[in-house]
Amino acid sequence: MSDHLTLGEKLFEEGRLEDAEAHFRELCLQNPKHKEALNNLGVIAFRRGEFKNSLELFLRCLEIDPGYQSALLNCQDVLRSLGLEGSSQKPRDPETQKPDAKRGSPPGKSGRGRGISRKDINTRAYWDRVYSAEIGKSEWRRNVVSFAKIKTYIGSQGGAKGRILDIGCGYGALLDELRPLGYETTGWDISPLAIRHIEGKGHFGRVMDFVHDSPPPEEKYEFVISTEMLEHMEDPLQIVRKMVRLAVKGVLLTVPDNCLAPEDCEEHLQCFSRESLADLLSPFKLPGIYIEEYLEEYFFVGADVEPRYLKRPSLLAILEKHGKGNETVYRSSDA
Repeated sequence: MSDHLTLGEKLFEEGRLEDAEAHFRELCLQNPKHKEALNNLGVIAFRRGEFKNSLELFLRCLEIDPGYQSALLNCQDVLRSLGLEGSSQKPRDPETQKPDAKRGSPPGKSGRGRGISRKDINTRAYWDRVYSAEIGKSEWRRNVVSFAKIKTYIGSQGGAKGRILDIGCGYGALLDELRPLGYETTGWDISPLAIRHIEGKGHFGRVMDFVHDSPPPEEKYEFVISTEMLEHMEDPLQIVRKMVRLAVKGVLLTVPDNCLAPEDCEEHLQCFSRESLADLLSPFKLPGIYIEEYLEEYFFVGADVEPRYLKRPSLLAILEKHGKGNETVYRSSDA
């Protein structure tokens, strides 16, 4: 099998796409779950401008291996080309695509996330463009497992009295699921478009640049939540401190687990592992800090591709402000 892969990649480098494709297809006949061959076929389709076909191949790779970095990044490129990701960045020139290209180095294993020095594109104008491209068209930001874990935890914490705040709420997918618990639901986001959308659905909203803006000290919420927001922040420790100050009972946050690093995803300024997230949270002397590893699921719809659930490694951290003792507990859904 390795001969077909090696020869196919050599032929690709020489520009002999049809010959390279034949070797990759032969690999897939021998092993329909050969992720490298499927990814390479996707790259060839992308180079030919067959974006929907290439996306289908990359999605198949992710069904086989949710953490396959090359397929994750290639999906992102195709979504840009199809205009579904709302990115201001131009699609990479297909001529630069190589089979199974490894873009960027592996995420770090320690430290408070890992950032790179560059311009932060996470502006109001940028996220207005993103949400304008997604709302009502391809609302894929419904993280099935994270939302279920957050909803279950909050539902287990006694009566539904008070308010819940979702920071970086986007178009309110999580708020929609939390509202039936009986809390008053509020969302903050940098995007005025997103806030107008959630207010139209009956949630309270506020346009907030959480990096530079600070809410009044007397403002409190029973639970403060952020899902896949912290990796976009230059100073995540400052953000968590603000969240802890706002929360009465606790803070819940999720981040990608050791994938989609800054050098691979233009929106991200940090890359977290379980160890680096624990290091980030270590200054907070709270009754309980829990970190759980699991596979996130999200429902992909769009681009005339068959709808399906995809998976990606994720981390959930719960910071409890009331409890029996000071401890940090690690859990794994796979254990």
